[in-house]
Amino acid sequence: MHNLTLNFTVLFTGLHIAVNWGWIASVFKKRLSIPKESNGAFSPNIMTILVRIGILILATGLVSLVWYSIIGKPSLTRLHNQNEIARFSPSLGHGTVQFLGETFLLVIIAFIGRKWLRIRL
Repeated sequence: MHNLTLNFTVLFTGLHIAVNWGWIASVFKKRLSIPKESNGAFSPNIMTILVRIGILILATGLVSLVWYSIIGKPSLTRLHNQNEIARFSPSLGHGTVQFLGETFLLVIIAFIGRKWLRIRL
């Protein structure tokens, strides 16, 4: 059930990115460009964006640690022989590879939706 939900979420997120690609690209161009004259509008630079991303990552880690301290380790009853949970040993490397794989899949779906299916608003 979890994997099926994840697959549909990645599929629809990729198609959503494909549909809104023009808007996304224009927002990033406006945010990352250096304004020729200041009109009082707020336009963060790269360092501001990286700091915000870092704060988001730290906040996510903090929430994860709080939940782990409240809920605790997964129960041993979930670990059975010959199933996927039993043979998977979670680590930072495995999580990074899974994250990069899901991101790559999302990019492929957005590319296919944008270029081959000609999805537009």
